[in-house]
Amino acid sequence: MSVDELERFKASLPNASPASDRTRKSTARIAQGVTLVTGGVIAGLGYEIVCRPFDHARRAVYLDDLHRIVGQRVQESSAGGARDASQSRARIIAGILLRKLKQDGPLSFFVNPQHVAHVQDTAAQGSSRGIYALLRTLARVGPWGAGFLIFEAMGGSLPQV
Repeated sequence: MSVDELERFKASLPNASPASDRTRKSTARIAQGVTLVTGGVIAGLGYEIVCRPFDHARRAVYLDDLHRIVGQRVQESSAGGARDASQSRARIIAGILLRKLKQDGPLSFFVNPQHVAHVQDTAAQGSSRGIYALLRTLARVGPWGAGFLIFEAMGGSLPQV
């Protein structure tokens, strides 16, 4: 659409009155606030996705260390305390991560970690899952995002005392 067509369309509306200066400023402030909050949500989601491989790697190393400690305690109690210190810590970690990569594949580092087992409700089907996902995203915005939007709607400046 061209500018002329938009002007003709605007003139054809029955109650088309020009927006006041205050309405334009408020709309601009709210649009800026929504843009910044949305950017924050996207940055938070991006951070979560980028950090997942590191979280999975850390968890895999932790679990392997736990199994080694338990295995060493059992071995020390039965064999008298022989330890294998021939490998450096970096080689052990590299071996753990390569083994996980071979067993589970590279996508296993990016899946959503399920540290807490959730009971699946049979009634939570279809749109309910979407609502829960929306609520989790809104929880990421939290009170800071809502406060920022209210701050922008009220004028975007602190009152002078």
